Amino acid sequence: MTQAKKQLHSTLLPEHSDVSVVERQAVWHLEQSGRHDVGYAASSEHLAQANTLATALAQFPEHLPIALNLQGRIALEKGQFIEAEFFLSEASKLAPKHAGIAFSRGHLALLQHRLSEASTWFRRAIDIDPNATIADQSLAYVKFRSGLYAEAFADYRKLVRKYPQSQALKNRLLECCAQIKADYYDASLAADITELLNTDGLDYQALAPLAGSLLIHRYQLTNPQAQIELHQLVQDDLLLAALRKVLFVHPELDELVATLRHTVLHHHLTLGHFDADVKPLLLSLAQYSIHNEFVTFQTTEEQDTLLALRDYTKTLVAEGQSSVNELSLPLLLLSLYGPLTQHFAALPMRALLQHTDQTLQSIFTAHWVDTAEEEMRAQSIPALNTVNTHISNKVRAQYEDNPYPRWTHLPDYSPTHYGRAVAAEIPAFMSQSFQPDDSIRLLVAGSGTGRHAINLARHFHDMKVTAIDLSTRSLAYGQMMAERYETKNIAFYHADILSLRRSQFPEKTLFDVIECSGVLHHMENPMAGWEVLSHLLRKNGLMKVALYSRRARTTITQLRQVIQREGLSTSPEDIRRFRQVLLDKKTSPELQTILTSPDFYSMSGVRDLLFHAQEHVFSPADLKQMIEHLPLEFLGFVLPPSVRRSYQHFFPDDALMNNLDNWERLEIDNPRLFGGMYQMYLQKK
Repeated sequence: MTQAKKQLHSTLLPEHSDVSVVERQAVWHLEQSGRHDVGYAASSEHLAQANTLATALAQFPEHLPIALNLQGRIALEKGQFIEAEFFLSEASKLAPKHAGIAFSRGHLALLQHRLSEASTWFRRAIDIDPNATIADQSLAYVKFRSGLYAEAFADYRKLVRKYPQSQALKNRLLECCAQIKADYYDASLAADITELLNTDGLDYQALAPLAGSLLIHRYQLTNPQAQIELHQLVQDDLLLAALRKVLFVHPELDELVATLRHTVLHHHLTLGHFDADVKPLLLSLAQYSIHNEFVTFQTTEEQDTLLALRDYTKTLVAEGQSSVNELSLPLLLLSLYGPLTQHFAALPMRALLQHTDQTLQSIFTAHWVDTAEEEMRAQSIPALNTVNTHISNKVRAQYEDNPYPRWTHLPDYSPTHYGRAVAAEIPAFMSQSFQPDDSIRLLVAGSGTGRHAINLARHFHDMKVTAIDLSTRSLAYGQMMAERYETKNIAFYHADILSLRRSQFPEKTLFDVIECSGVLHHMENPMAGWEVLSHLLRKNGLMKVALYSRRARTTITQLRQVIQREGLSTSPEDIRRFRQVLLDKKTSPELQTILTSPDFYSMSGVRDLLFHAQEHVFSPADLKQMIEHLPLEFLGFVLPPSVRRSYQHFFPDDALMNNLDNWERLEIDNPRLFGGMYQMYLQKK
């Protein structure tokens, strides 16, 4: 017996003699290597065990195709694409009609960004055996990555019906929703979107474009002559669910919300009590107002009405004899237009939080309790250093007033490996060049309200996240949300990036990964901040940076100049007025990018988008010059499929897509190419 066969037989349990047991053991180790609760060291050990078993299995001719497939999958997990190609090609020759081997070859092509080839292999796997693999799910994903959003959406819609318990498929469906809109009102589609809005653990904002387009078509909102009856709206489950969960990204729906708010206000003031039929709409509007931070324009007539209503309500509170029901309605109506803490102390309102129904409780809690807790937590956020520069203090003041973004929900993703996720996005990155210890130390430099930082902590296993920011109010919000989502592997610190030193952090070690999105361009000297972060990154560590494009933000730069020239302040009143001026010009082509941005539909978002205290913009040529002075290698941009295809068309010889001279030329011809910022990965030399 050969040494390999002796090794194989030594691995079998005494009661077994069938080599299929070894195959199952190898598959088990392979699957364990990718589990979310397995660290990098343990993952590597599982891959080594799987490789030993697969190598021994390869000594048996009848099992050679399976062994080669296993070896190919192991090489894929290691990021060794050349080895994977060899093993899987040999396996395919021996077993051309094996669904699992075809699936593995599709997975290899997908990881190498050869999407057409991946599609061919996944289709072959389905043709061989539709139930042997998850090739149907992978094929839908290839369509999404190829920019075939409508086709991918149709596929995922079917898959969600087929596997209703799969959270991953629902998340993929929502990613498609973010890229498409309806051409007409479809009641069946509206019902599906409503169901998703009422499903826990999803990124609901991704549904805003599709949900909004359905509502626009249903009520003919682009037709000035269209008549809408209140009784239609109060029975519209999609509208009510969307108001509770998303920020609309259509000017027509912003106008509808403003009209509904005005109508509901006067309807209830006329009645003098809750209208049971309209109450669900009133409650949904109150939740929407919290979500958009009361950014919707207020007419002079509404302001006069509100002033009288405030005085009336203050009288009721002062007398102390009004029932909870008597106070609930006027307070709820006032909550449509602004934070209740501006006019009413929390103490007299405790009864409201104890004796009203659950939905009312959540609204009043958001106004009083959450605000008070956020302010209290902000006082106790630990500090790594002090904020000393004039610009840093101006930026800090902005986010103390308007923590950004005010998010409410996070999607539930299956945890995965950080390096593998980067490899799927960046062709120039080889995951074997990134081998951290058993856990990844990741710094989010400029975490804001913590949404991205918490997402990272939940999405990638063995991740220890440190989140820093200038604003204690923003950090307090993030801390509250981390507790809500039971995220323990994250710590929040008040700090100025420009003053950061390795010795200031509790563990005093370098970071494996640093992410800094939308932060450096708000500094007085972005290069100085970038240099500080580079010194905090370990050798071969990864850095993700996002910066504004000068060409893509031409319109925003012009609007910022108008704001400065007109002497507009950052008060809510000035922001609402200027925003309404832009909404009145909603047909202007130059404004479409702004009017479809979620940032345009919340107070903190508009301030960040148009009224920011400090802003720099760049070009690919600027980025190249800056990176040349850093100990970092540019790996590439995170790209939507359309941009990726455009680059491949004009520069087919640059398979890695990381030539900044090429990107400069392409952006000159396509100035809005990077409307969502340059999102780039770099690696420490």
